Amino acid sequence: GETLAFPGHVAAFKGDLGMLKKLVEDGVININERADNGSTPMHKAAGQGHIECLQWLIKMGADSNITNKAGERPSDVAKRFAHLAAVKLLEELQKYDIDDENEIDENDVKYFIRHGVEGSTDAKDDLCLSDLDKTDARMRAYKKIVELRHLLEIAESNYKHLGGITEEDLKQKKEQLESEKTIKELQGQLEYERLRREKLECQLDEYRAEVDQLRETLEKIQVPNFVAMEDSASCESNKEKRRVKKKVSSGGVFVRRY
Repeated sequence: GETLAFPGHVAAFKGDLGMLKKLVEDGVININERADNGSTPMHKAAGQGHIECLQWLIKMGADSNITNKAGERPSDVAKRFAHLAAVKLLEELQKYDIDDENEIDENDVKYFIRHGVEGSTDAKDDLCLSDLDKTDARMRAYKKIVELRHLLEIAESNYKHLGGITEEDLKQKKEQLESEKTIKELQGQLEYERLRREKLECQLDEYRAEVDQLRETLEKIQVPNFVAMEDSASCESNKEKRRVKKKVSSGGVFVRRY
């Protein structure tokens, strides 16, 4: 049953690289096709330790992280059957740093295999292409992008040398004008605050002078009152003395004679 239903699995199991290539390149099978137990051609090649088949599958972008129904990846199957070379090959592949996914290498075939979006972005004529043809097409398209970017950089450089203004120049000019406007507004606000402070200082000086004048007036009022009080007290004292003297002189002394 598996021979007819999953010929790619059989080719990988037997290590028949020629047959496996033909089946994949002719579009008869998908490189990550899964059998009833969830295994892929890579699982089959790993279980038998077929290094050449594994290397070609890896080059073509087969997914080494797919698990079968037992939860095993191809590297786990290779361990189970003690194929150490296959284990080493597959485990090194799984150490692929995820940060490298952000760096495009136009000569890295595996990158363009891993980053293919099948179906939704393909034209009708592309649907009948093999995975290898699609990978080649992606690489050619990306190289064209790199070439066009380079030509664009040269054109922009020439344009600048001829005195042309680019969008980046306009953006910088706009930012400069906005900065100058902000500085001008802040300087105006600063001048307003300076004048306001001077006005407040003048008012403060006027209030201080007024306070000093009130103090002087208050002192002048208090001094005459004090003198008047002293004079009044002295006058009362003299009157009292006169009354006492009068009483003494009016009462005569009686002298008895014999």
